[in-house]
Amino acid sequence: MLQSTSVLSAVDGCLAAPISIANVLMHGVMNGFEDAWEGYDFGSPPYFTNPGGALFGKADSSSSITLSWQAPYEQEVSSYFIYQNNAPMPVGSTGKTTYTINGLEAGKTYSFYVTASNKYGESSPTNTIKAFVVPAPKDITWTGTSSTITLTWPIVSPETGTARDYEIFRGQTPVGNFTSVGTSTTTSFTENQLQPSTYYYYKVSATVYDSNGGTSGTSSQSGVVTAKTMIAAPTGLNAAASGTGITVTWSSVSGAASYNIYRSESSSGTYTKVGTSTTASYTDNSVQAGTTYYYKVAAYNTEGESDQSSFVSSSGGEAGMTWTTIADGLTFDTLYSVAYGGGMFVAHDSNMAEYSSDGIHWTRSDYGTGAGKIAYGGGKFVIGGGVGNMMVSTDGMTYTYVQNHGFSSFDAIAYGNGVFVAGGGKSGSADLMVAWSEDGLTWHDIGNTIFTANPPPPEFGGTYNSINGIAYGGDKFIVVVNGYVLGYSPNGKSWTYVRKDVLDYGADAITYGNGMFVAVGYQDEDESTFNYYQTKNIAYSRNGLDWTDAACIRDTLNAVVWGKDKFVAVGDSTSQMVYSSDGINWTIDTTNHNSNLNGIAYGNGKFVAVGGDVVDKSIGTVSYANY
Repeated sequence: MLQSTSVLSAVDGCLAAPISIANVLMHGVMNGFEDAWEGYDFGSPPYFTNPGGALFGKADSSSSITLSWQAPYEQEVSSYFIYQNNAPMPVGSTGKTTYTINGLEAGKTYSFYVTASNKYGESSPTNTIKAFVVPAPKDITWTGTSSTITLTWPIVSPETGTARDYEIFRGQTPVGNFTSVGTSTTTSFTENQLQPSTYYYYKVSATVYDSNGGTSGTSSQSGVVTAKTMIAAPTGLNAAASGTGITVTWSSVSGAASYNIYRSESSSGTYTKVGTSTTASYTDNSVQAGTTYYYKVAAYNTEGESDQSSFVSSSGGEAGMTWTTIADGLTFDTLYSVAYGGGMFVAHDSNMAEYSSDGIHWTRSDYGTGAGKIAYGGGKFVIGGGVGNMMVSTDGMTYTYVQNHGFSSFDAIAYGNGVFVAGGGKSGSADLMVAWSEDGLTWHDIGNTIFTANPPPPEFGGTYNSINGIAYGGDKFIVVVNGYVLGYSPNGKSWTYVRKDVLDYGADAITYGNGMFVAVGYQDEDESTFNYYQTKNIAYSRNGLDWTDAACIRDTLNAVVWGKDKFVAVGDSTSQMVYSSDGINWTIDTTNHNSNLNGIAYGNGKFVAVGGDVVDKSIGTVSYANY
């Protein structure tokens, strides 16, 4: 240390050993010479602004420490000398009250003190402080998902103290500005809501505190860590039962080499990998009929696996339906149609209407129209008979007969958008007729344009002879005549006329469900050999106008309905019932119902199919399945 051992006394001009400013001031007051002493004695050493404590000093980076102190009270100082590790010579000097020592070794602890000097000499030293250099975090690793990056590093422990705060910085490129994105009190950090398949660049710094909670030192930022989020997770999932399995589909992900499919039996449960697919579709055949499964899908490429998608669910396998056929104790003959509404099933045989609240126990009403069609909507059942009679009921038990409706027979009836639309023969004419009604009592003929605008092809003998079906779905009614869609309407009142082929040999019924129209119909037979032609008699359409053949069922299908999560179609003889969850893939039910089935409805947790005994047409039958 540079040190003067004496100063010039203002009293006698002799050199004296330096003393603190407190002693000088006290001596001057006691002898009446305060003014004479002031300005001649150098005074006491400066003090650090934040001395003492469990941790010492303040590091600016992982190679420098900045010291600071207070100037002596009312003393003129020409310079300050900084001493390191008790070395005999200072490591630097400054005229300010702060000084930064550079070139230090990260993780090491250093001691420092400071003296002041002026023309009278050098003061005694300040208290000695210890300060350490905080090393920057290193060995930083990362993991990523489609939307997150997690950084992890070893704890930073210099010779004195342990890092208790870390700050994380991110840049858009490996060089340039890095902006703080968060802090952590542990040795890991996760940034969320990132973009998939994107590079991100990170640095981390550490901060160590003294025992009083004050900041004692912050490291430099670490080296750059380059991380990349994973490929995007699949979206647009859909799951539907397909035969005895469940088919899951999704939208393709750009850059995906394959997809991993995960399954759980609860939406919030553990999802276990059940398969891999290189296309955007997977069929899970390891399911139990009637059990609901939940699926998630993750995309995969050489960089890793994406986040799992949102879940989608479906119940497995139509084989879980158990049918019971009722024949004994029923008082009606062959039933031709059935509908459900207002907590009641209503069916009709060749004479009268029957009703049931559970589909099992039936009561014969006192009203009838003859074999016809039934629709429910707007709180009413409307039944149109095969001989032109029509009746309306609000409870399914008592009816009001409709007069002057203009029909000679009824082939089809449907409800949608607040309107009933019916089709059949026209009174006093050989023509067909389509009409609409808001209440089922007053009917309005839409005119013959729907038929004359689209003349029948030659194979129909130059005339349309029946209306196969009417259905409402999505945003439109459609009318199917002799296997063609001849018109569609958003409200049943104003129609657009088209001619779109549905089924080659005619459609007997049509329904709508799960965003799809499904039509079923006639299966042609070679009368000389009694062999059925292999013609498609099930078709589907997503818009009601453009149709695709779906399946070939051996026997004619008479009716089809959508209920809960599947289509069920019924028909004649041995193959009288088929199922499909998507309208495309169909499964034949092997239950022997001992009847020809003519109609089917879904309500109150069950399917109810009606028909008649295969041999004795005077015996009506009902089959039901709780589902």
